[in-house]
Amino acid sequence: MKLSRSWLNHVTQWPVMTSPLGQNWHGLHFAESDEVIAATLTKLGFEVEAIEKSGQTATAEPTPPDLSLFTVGEIISAEQHPQADRLRVCQVATLVGTLQVVCGAPNARAGIKIAFAPVGSVIPRNGLKLKKSTIRGVESNGMCCSAWELNLSEDHEGIIELFSEAKIGEPVTNYLKLSQASDAATLNQKTETDTIFEIAITPNRADGLGVQGIRREIFVNNLGKCGDLGKSGDLGKTSDPKSASAPNTTKPSGESGKKIAITITADARPYCPHFVGQMVENVHNQASPDWLVALLASVGHKSISTLVDVTNYMMLEANRPLHVFDADKIRGNLVVRLAESGEKLTALNGKTYELPAGAVVIADESGIISLGGVMGGESTAVSLATKNVLIEAAWFDPARVAATGRALAIISDARHRFERGIDTDSAVPGVAAAAAMVLDLCGGTAGGRSEAGAPPICRKALTFRPSRVAALGGIDVPLPHQQEILAGLGFAVTAPPNAASWQVMPPAWRLECEGEADLVEEILRHYGLDAMAAVPLPRPSQISPQILSPAETNRIKTRRLLAARGLHEAVTWAFMDKERATLFGGGGDDLTLSNPIAADLSQMRPTPLPNLLAAAARQVAHGEVSVSLFEIGPGFHNPTPKGQQIIAAGIRLGARQSLWRREAAFMPAITGGQGAFDVFDAKSDMLAVLELLGFAASSLQISNDATAAAANYYHPGQSGLVKLGDKIVLAKFGMIHPSILAEIDLAVPVAAFEILLDAIPPAKNKGKSTAKPPLALSAMQKFTRDFAFIVDDTVAAERLLRASRAADKNLVETADIFDVYYGDKLPRGKKSLAIRVTIAPMDRAMNDAEIADLEQKIIAAVGSDCGGELRG
Repeated sequence: MKLSRSWLNHVTQWPVMTSPLGQNWHGLHFAESDEVIAATLTKLGFEVEAIEKSGQTATAEPTPPDLSLFTVGEIISAEQHPQADRLRVCQVATLVGTLQVVCGAPNARAGIKIAFAPVGSVIPRNGLKLKKSTIRGVESNGMCCSAWELNLSEDHEGIIELFSEAKIGEPVTNYLKLSQASDAATLNQKTETDTIFEIAITPNRADGLGVQGIRREIFVNNLGKCGDLGKSGDLGKTSDPKSASAPNTTKPSGESGKKIAITITADARPYCPHFVGQMVENVHNQASPDWLVALLASVGHKSISTLVDVTNYMMLEANRPLHVFDADKIRGNLVVRLAESGEKLTALNGKTYELPAGAVVIADESGIISLGGVMGGESTAVSLATKNVLIEAAWFDPARVAATGRALAIISDARHRFERGIDTDSAVPGVAAAAAMVLDLCGGTAGGRSEAGAPPICRKALTFRPSRVAALGGIDVPLPHQQEILAGLGFAVTAPPNAASWQVMPPAWRLECEGEADLVEEILRHYGLDAMAAVPLPRPSQISPQILSPAETNRIKTRRLLAARGLHEAVTWAFMDKERATLFGGGGDDLTLSNPIAADLSQMRPTPLPNLLAAAARQVAHGEVSVSLFEIGPGFHNPTPKGQQIIAAGIRLGARQSLWRREAAFMPAITGGQGAFDVFDAKSDMLAVLELLGFAASSLQISNDATAAAANYYHPGQSGLVKLGDKIVLAKFGMIHPSILAEIDLAVPVAAFEILLDAIPPAKNKGKSTAKPPLALSAMQKFTRDFAFIVDDTVAAERLLRASRAADKNLVETADIFDVYYGDKLPRGKKSLAIRVTIAPMDRAMNDAEIADLEQKIIAAVGSDCGGELRG
């Protein structure tokens, strides 16, 4: 919401007052600096997002714009430009006939009167002399002008829309409230610098959408001082002396004069319980006075006509949306009812809408003429020719207004306020104030007032214990100050002396105050949360308790290690396409979202891998030659809590070389040639994580086929499964199956791993220290011995290595495969595995006999466990 300092200090002559306490929130003056006001608003919960300065002081008398050649035109048709999406080809009726004009304004449409600049005229803003031109292949003769181009305002979002009564070919100055003399007088005046506050209004504080509500908040916080107004009934002085010359007829009483009867149907009453209409007759609608135009412009609103500007003024000043009907266009009486399916309304924006069943509408004998709480209808819109008006104020149900606005995709200032909940008691004061303003600015006589229904009862008296302020907020606020704050904000407080509790009635504009905690919040906001003392939490012991669980610690360790190994962390959706989820073992109906945010995000993912692969495919498509990604996140197998597990997944693809060699290595790498990441890179990353989490490689069982764990997306001959014992699966790794890569449009071989972090059992310390033991290094020389064993080709290499290491755990440090042989020199069904064993004596050097004895232990262990024989 925009708030100008000029409006903040504006003293209204037409206050809308519903407070029973008679506070004066419309006659205040704030001399504090912009920074103090902004800081106060932010402290009170109305965050000031930006402060802008508008206007400047004129140092010379500028030449008024020459608008003598500018005339009224009418757009007959507006067709899409064949070569540009944002341009329209308009046929414009002008003084010399129909001309073709190319226009880029978003509001250019058939049927509107515009300010037309013919060929030969000079645009005041930039001095451009118009000539016949061709714009993207289409001839253009002249220009449809905006207020910015005519130097009338800074608004350049659309072209000027004149009243429908404007006559084609007449000077446009007749309808812009300008003459060359008045232009000069206006432009020769000094323009005061104004401050614009951009305020973020939270949905629960609809009262802040009116300037009166903002004044109230900062005045209660001890800023500002009373202006010329006293009680709400005292009209006092106006903020602009020009309005003193306006006609001042009798204020409307609503008891006599012409009326238009209003009824509310029974089915519509829950959604529109109160509707008020005030007649004003024989008005002279015209351009608004300068002070009102400037006030509206200061907050970004364009002046349209006095009647329309009055309703906008009341909405922005007092958060009281109103609507004004041309009473002579109303057929019969008004009925507030619910729309039936298929009914239509042409709204004020010129669009025709098919209304949803159940929308609140205002209708007469001709049909629907207004959409309640959202937007008025074109058929009863006011114009310069309007003589008799009906000013409407009503209360509409916030939920119904929001639903209607969403269904029709209509965004309006009225909807924005009604769907947040406005003052329930402001309908009668609102139409009275608006009618008085119309009488002052447009003349005329007050007619009768019609009223249907009654204000809804949306609030109740609250029991408030002042002691709860200290209990909930930690601040001891004196009782008189608590009462002063609540009363200043419009709450009616009944506080018997020495009573432990008070009775507090919220004002009609604070519908969100529903309990004692809300009253505590009001007091703390204005007393100041910065008054809260800094009190440390009690510490039961000097030793800080463990904050992170073991599972959380494992995730942090895993994240740091994988990043240190050169993988980049990715954060992807926990959803994916259902067909792709099926490829990775998911896709069950019980994991399909009932209301997905997108069609390709309809399924809970079984593992982070497919989303990582999709991210890698996008990077490869953009020319990346090496991609290494990981993600730690959930995978889902069923909708129960146990069906979700945290998985650390990673992928590597492309060139393994350092940066300066990647380009040369990319071509063989993408085909799986020399230099490409392979299954052993994924195995290395996976084992590094498991070792960091406390699992030695020698204690793990690694099979050579991850598909044994239903991971069919891995290549059956280039994958592995890591177990702890026979039942606990800790990880999977391998090359992604080519058929899966084809589905993802990824032509690069991919090495991947998945570590099931939730499957890692908790450490069993049993009172032992969690510190690492001292590093024991041998002072003796290490040495190696090579062995070649003939075993069945079904024997896993890891099984043979484990048997070798188990032969003597004190002496055998490592055992590694360095060769595998299949061939005709071996019996059918056999293979040869060559291993290298590293022997590290700790306390003394070994002699030949001891070495030979150890070698025999290794041979015996392999023979016993694997059926292996030493190859000759």
